[in-house]
Amino acid sequence: MSQVNQLHRTRDDVLEVGGAEKRTELLEWVAFHNPSAKGEATYFVAEDAGAIVALQGRMPVEFAINGTRTRGYYAHDTYVHPDYRKKGLGFPLVASLAQAIEQRSDSFFCVLGGTPLNLKIQRRMGYREISPVPQYVKVLDPYRQLCRFLRSPLLAKVLNPFALILLSLVDALLKCVNRTHLRTIPIERFDDRFDELMKSMIGRLGICSYKGSAYLNWKYVDRPFKKDTIFAVERDGCLAGFVVLAPSIRPSGNVGAIMDMIADPEDKQTIATLCQTAVDHFRKQNAQYIWCAMSDGRFVELLRRFLFFRFGSGKAMLLGNIERFSLDNISLTDISKWHITLGESDTFMLTL
Repeated sequence: MSQVNQLHRTRDDVLEVGGAEKRTELLEWVAFHNPSAKGEATYFVAEDAGAIVALQGRMPVEFAINGTRTRGYYAHDTYVHPDYRKKGLGFPLVASLAQAIEQRSDSFFCVLGGTPLNLKIQRRMGYREISPVPQYVKVLDPYRQLCRFLRSPLLAKVLNPFALILLSLVDALLKCVNRTHLRTIPIERFDDRFDELMKSMIGRLGICSYKGSAYLNWKYVDRPFKKDTIFAVERDGCLAGFVVLAPSIRPSGNVGAIMDMIADPEDKQTIATLCQTAVDHFRKQNAQYIWCAMSDGRFVELLRRFLFFRFGSGKAMLLGNIERFSLDNISLTDISKWHITLGESDTFMLTL
């Protein structure tokens, strides 16, 4: 870990957001506490003269696929020391790490998002790129949009209070229209109720990581520098779904992110309640907008009802080793069959 820390000290993006030590502490948690690892390697490194000069994460995951729990992996956190990139060794080192991961993985792996350079390398490696994961945004404070549209910060500042009132009224109306008798409760820790919920969801959700309580606590509760807020929805005392919310570090300032959302895809009341919970929470946090990714069209239908609009080209998604996937009549390459959210991969766990 001391060598990993030295490698992190060469990353400008890491030094800007809290320091190499914090990034290293997060990596240690991701690498050595994953309850799905079960003894498998979680990182591959390249060494030169006894020092780590490149690394790539390969996180073992149990996937829920068509009612079956299936082994898979997420590849993430690829980095090469800048001195070796200057020598022209960036691509060869990443290729070597990728080759080792392919050989040591007995099932498929996914790459979700990543830097433009890493994505370029992974495409050259021949990974199968499928349709990107759609991303959505709901504006809570339209000041930046008004500045862009009016091209006058002063006029935007004058009109913004009126726009805020209008958006608040629209949200209040949506809340009345979508009112349910379901109960929303804060969650401090995932327990066996969430294990039972996931068991009931495994054949209904799209392809996603199997989110049992141990996995959820590792990812959202027990990690260093915890920042997530969790809410669950109950119907007649029984757990019906949950949502994980987190502040997101963005250049635009205070932004909210929906990291995870799990419910029966046909249970529109519960999904609507989870969406409303996210809106209420981030309004109290004075967030400028709410950001999320969602590939499951049944959830997108409800997000749109709460005025989440699609933006950008989406998060790139690539697959490797798909020839080692053995379930019959299941296509991994159709993004509409997946249930991908911002929290699906482990990459976000390395952010402060």
